[in-house]
Amino acid sequence: MMKPFRTLAAFLLLGLGIAAPAHAALIVQAGSFPQPGDSSVIFDVCSGANQANGLTVQGCLDTSPSTLVNFISDEELLVNTGQVGVEATGSAFSYFTLQLADLTKTFFLLILNIHTDQDGFVTFFSTPGGISAPFALNVGSDNFFTITGEDFQSLSFMAADTQLGDQDLVDGVRQVRIGVTVPEPASLAIFGAALLGLAAARRFARRR
Repeated sequence: MMKPFRTLAAFLLLGLGIAAPAHAALIVQAGSFPQPGDSSVIFDVCSGANQANGLTVQGCLDTSPSTLVNFISDEELLVNTGQVGVEATGSAFSYFTLQLADLTKTFFLLILNIHTDQDGFVTFFSTPGGISAPFALNVGSDNFFTITGEDFQSLSFMAADTQLGDQDLVDGVRQVRIGVTVPEPASLAIFGAALLGLAAARRFARRR
C-alpha cells in the first residue's frame, strides 16, 4: 500500500545517498562477511525475550541468551524460529531497526539477509554513522549485507521498489549476525588502575 510520508522519506534517503558519498563511519558491503567475535541471533533459548507478535520483537545471541536484540518495524512482526529471523505477519514492511536491548551497549558488526516480495532497493542509516548509498534488492534470492565502521547504537534501513511506488516489499529479515563491542584493553587497564589506586588510598586512610 502506498504511504505518502514513507514515499517522501524514501526520496529523501535516496537523494542523500546519491548526492553524497557514504559516511566514512558507515561501511555497507553486499554479501556476508563474518568476523571474529560476532554471534548469530537466535530466538529459541532467549532469557526473558519479548517474542509476541508486535512492532518490536526480541531475539538473543547464541553465545549469550541473556543478551537481547530488538527488532523494530513499522508493521507487525512475528518470530520465525525455523528461518531464524523475523517476518511480517500480514503486509510486508519497509522500515526496520535493529538495536541491542541494553541501550548502553553497542555493536561493531551487523550481517543480515533481507527477503523481499519484489525487486527494489534499500538504504541504510545508523546511529552514529550516517546514510549509505542505495543497494539493490532482488526478489527470490538472498540479499546479504555486512555493515561495519562504527560502534553502532542502532542500525536501520528503508526499502522501496524500483519506482518508489510500493515501499512495503520486505517480508523478512533472516540469518542475522552481530558483533557486540567490548571495552578496549586500554580502557580496562585504566579502570583497573583506578580501582587499585582507590584501594591503596583506603588502606592509607585506615592506617592514619
